[in-house]
Amino acid sequence: MRGRPQYPAPAVEWVVAHLPGDGESVADIGAGTGALTMPLAERKIPVIAVEPVKAMIERCPAGPHRLRAAAGRLPFRNGALSGIVAATAFHWFAATDVLREFHRCLVDDAPMILLWNERDLRVPWVAEHNALVEPYAGDTPRFATMRWKAVVDAFPGFAEKAYAEFPNPSPTNRQGLVDRILSTSFIAALSPAEREQVRQRAAALAGALPQSFDYPYLTRIWCYRRR
Repeated sequence: MRGRPQYPAPAVEWVVAHLPGDGESVADIGAGTGALTMPLAERKIPVIAVEPVKAMIERCPAGPHRLRAAAGRLPFRNGALSGIVAATAFHWFAATDVLREFHRCLVDDAPMILLWNERDLRVPWVAEHNALVEPYAGDTPRFATMRWKAVVDAFPGFAEKAYAEFPNPSPTNRQGLVDRILSTSFIAALSPAEREQVRQRAAALAGALPQSFDYPYLTRIWCYRRR
């Protein structure tokens, strides 16, 4: 997706280190076009891309196994998975019934790893980006609200075991910043007139930056264990 960051190699290695090394299947839930699926597959993790949107899963490279399915209705038998990952996705389906489904599919003590790329708001112009889009967010599910974490913490079947974060400076340019802002789900859903207003403000923000620059993201990762 235009303007979206990938995951830095140290973050992917951290995920791999917290997955089991027994060769059993790991499901990437909400895999999208494979932004995490492919780095895991390249590291010989037996990963299955699971994504409900046909147009997205069809864009995921054909190397890993691909399944079109929703997080709350996984096509796996009980205890079939030795790990679950969800990359910049879990906030969309953070619910107790989904966690029950994850719990059903995982073997005991298996990891559930949740990760996101977050804008580094300590940088002034990034805070401006945030201030530009936040008024339009409404009740759209988002990582930043941390509501997803309250759902996980309240579920007795998983315990938090580890946390890490990694700098993720992502090369982009002025147009890339505009594309990133316009691709935000609740911005893309605006009327054409409202989107044009946002585009103009985004272009003004981008115009004050160098032609090419790094967008300062942080990749934040939580590892839970099935109990």
